[in-house]
Amino acid sequence: MARLVGHVPPTLVVFSMDDEYVPPHVDKAALLERLATATQARVLALDSANHSIDDPALWPQLMETVQAFLASLV
Repeated sequence: MARLVGHVPPTLVVFSMDDEYVPPHVDKAALLERLATATQARVLALDSANHSIDDPALWPQLMETVQAFLASLV
């Protein structure tokens, strides 16, 4: 995987662990680990989030993570 995506710039991957569009046979945790290792990306795994992250209780964690990531770029 590093050969395919190892050249990407600083990246934040936000992944909804209950994403209804990800097939059930996909090991989401393993996929995230592989992606983070290959790209050196920061990863936020939202355990109870669906694809659209429509649970307002998750928004503060999402916003804090995005703000911290953006701040790290400057």
